[in-house]
Amino acid sequence: MMLAFIDEVPRELEHAARLMGASRLATIRKVVFPLVASGMMVTLLFVFILNWSEFLLALTLSQPRVLTLPVLLNKFQSAVEGRLYGPQAAIGTVVTIPVVILGFLIQKHLVKGFSFGMIRR
Repeated sequence: MMLAFIDEVPRELEHAARLMGASRLATIRKVVFPLVASGMMVTLLFVFILNWSEFLLALTLSQPRVLTLPVLLNKFQSAVEGRLYGPQAAIGTVVTIPVVILGFLIQKHLVKGFSFGMIRR
């Protein structure tokens, strides 16, 4: 995902910075990183959402007394009692809140980041 954002950075800007005496590290820090910051934010949010809601890996690798929120959400569904909608709704809300807060915090980067890597030459 980040490759599309990095490929959009014009090579001419990097060459111009190198010609003006910037080192390779300074070129990356002062030219490339500011241009791909929006893409990094979008990638961060995407990876966070994927890992935050991971169910299968958490179910198979966790110990029985250690539960992640998606696994705990699944525990309130049984064949005998049916679905317990109250606890499921409460846990679902708690699971959703960090993703929404993170989305609002990086909102200014999202629009630019979602559209930045879409255009192909």
